[in-house]
Amino acid sequence: MAHLTKEDRLRIENMLNAGVAATEMSRNLGESHTTISREIKKYPA
Repeated sequence: MAHLTKEDRLRIENMLNAGVAATEMSRNLGESHTTISREIKKYPA
């Protein structure tokens, strides 16, 4: 399992600001929805 890159984290932030759901983000990034959810929880707005 690879770590998320800085670019991935930026994409997550942009998608989060645009109101994209974690499951859709996971599809766009090719990561599990759990990985995305944990990343969102790690850095709340």
